[in-house]
Amino acid sequence: MKGLGVSHGIGIGKVFKVEPNEIEVERIEVEDTSLEIEKLKKAIIECKEQINNIYEITIKNVGEKEAEIFKAHEMILEDEAVFDEVVSKIKIEKINCEFELNEVLSRYIRLFENIEDEYLRDRSNDLKDIMYRLTKIIVGAKTKKLSDIEDGTVIVAYDLTPSDTAQMDKDKVAAIIVETGGRTSHAAIIARTMEIPTVVGVDGICDTVE
Repeated sequence: MKGLGVSHGIGIGKVFKVEPNEIEVERIEVEDTSLEIEKLKKAIIECKEQINNIYEITIKNVGEKEAEIFKAHEMILEDEAVFDEVVSKIKIEKINCEFELNEVLSRYIRLFENIEDEYLRDRSNDLKDIMYRLTKIIVGAKTKKLSDIEDGTVIVAYDLTPSDTAQMDKDKVAAIIVETGGRTSHAAIIARTMEIPTVVGVDGICDTVE
């Protein structure tokens, strides 16, 4: 297997496999669109609160420069054009808010993924982080906690969001191996600052380990 080393070092330990950040979202017709819009607005407020908490944790555990990543996440949540589009689709199509949210943000994610510039392409992970976090809030899904891992753990994942990485206990993580991502992804930048040995772009690693 081959990958791209984005944070130097050697790590040996027991594997902790992180399941993909995916939630099954059904398309459901609704009668009361105002209720769906209100659910979306409340989710955005709660999401901002969560991100602010992660921002404070990142300042403490990683650094102020790296924490600015989450100010960018707040800016996404304050982008009226994106969320006005979600609201418009809810009103016109009369479909549940989490489905319309995923439809709109997934389209933006695909646009970023097709950009040639690596730095801009890696910003798709920030949108994925926001989409996943908002969806979890709306449907009431539980959040996985990477802070609960044992000492000397090697994190193996298909993808890691910036917030996943920022909330890790660096004293417990021996190394990180991820199938996706690049050198300029925010997760890679945080891992590098935390001095956690990290390799990204290791195709098929999740199917190989248990």
